[in-house]
Amino acid sequence: MSTRWTCWDFGRIEDAALPDLPWEAATRIILQAEAASAFEDLIESGGIAGLTAPEDHFLPYARDAVLAKDYVKAMRIRGLMAREADRLFERFDALVAPGRLTVATALDQEFRGGMRGTARDIMGAVGNGAGLPGLIVPNGFGDRGLPTSLPAPGPRLGGEHAPRRGPRVSGAHGLAHAAPGRGRLIALPQRDAA
Repeated sequence: MSTRWTCWDFGRIEDAALPDLPWEAATRIILQAEAASAFEDLIESGGIAGLTAPEDHFLPYARDAVLAKDYVKAMRIRGLMAREADRLFERFDALVAPGRLTVATALDQEFRGGMRGTARDIMGAVGNGAGLPGLIVPNGFGDRGLPTSLPAPGPRLGGEHAPRRGPRVSGAHGLAHAAPGRGRLIALPQRDAA
C-alpha cells in the first residue's frame, strides 16, 4: 500500500515570485551554444543526416548560428540569475511550480509533439540557467490518462539542504492540489533541521 502525501504534510507553503529576468531566453541561448559545441564533429561531418528525427537534420545548424555576443550576454545574465536564485533559497528549501503545461508524450506519438507550442517553461529555465539541482515529482495524470509532473529545484551547492528537501518533495504525490492554478509558484520555507 502506498502512502499519499501533499505539500501540507511537510510544513508551510508560501507563494514566491521570481524577479523579472529573461530566464528562458538566456538559458535557451546558453543551451543552444553548448549543444553546437558538443555536437560540432557530428554536425561538421554531416553525421546529422543519419539521425532518425527529420527535424534533427536541420536544427543543429540553427544552433551554430548563435552569435558570440549573445552567448556572452547570456552568460552574464546567468550570473545574475544564479544570485537571484540564491537569494530565494535564503528563505526556501525548494521551489515548486508547473514546468511544461502539457502531459507526457504518448508512446504512439512523435516525441517532440509533446514539447511543441508556446507554453513557457520558467522552472526549467531557472533550474538550467542558474545551475540548480532538482527533483521531478510525479503529481498525477492529465489528458488521456498521461502522467504529469512538477519540477522542484533546490539551492545551488546546497548539500546541507538536500537531506531535508528530498524527502519533503519527493513524497508529495498530491503536490498539484497544493498549487491550484496553472503557473503558480509555491515554495517550501526552510524549517529547522530536527
